[in-house]
Amino acid sequence: MEALREDGTPAEVGEPGQVYVTDYFNRSAPLIRYELGDLVVRGGCPCGRIGLPALSRILGRVVSTILRRDGQRMLFVEFSIALRELPGVRQYKVIQDGVEDFRVLLSAERDLDREIMGVFQAHLGYLPGNVRTEYLDTIPRDPNGKYQTLVSNV
Repeated sequence: MEALREDGTPAEVGEPGQVYVTDYFNRSAPLIRYELGDLVVRGGCPCGRIGLPALSRILGRVVSTILRRDGQRMLFVEFSIALRELPGVRQYKVIQDGVEDFRVLLSAERDLDREIMGVFQAHLGYLPGNVRTEYLDTIPRDPNGKYQTLVSNV
């Protein structure tokens, strides 16, 4: 198991990284640096030995993150809670098409543009260059039948 930065170099202890596994035991189809899609914070081994892989925190799925302008990935869960708690929101989906480019599909009882911008400011720490809100009666499900609240195309 390895925790790697986005550039493929090993994450340091205390630093987040994506989980990759290598398995040489399956001789017919070994897994070599197989990406699991999870984000973790690398920890030190409690036994004190250096070099043994250990995790201090599991952060979540890579697909459940927003890419910030500083290159860091932010978990969507807190952002999602803030959107869900806006008065009048029935459904929502955030689509990130670029670091500064977001679409918010919203099924709501009223116009919430100002509140949406407040959520971006509060959770990203800045206002992205392009945030578009599209109001719909219902948010369509994905072709696989699932309802995703975040789609990242970056």
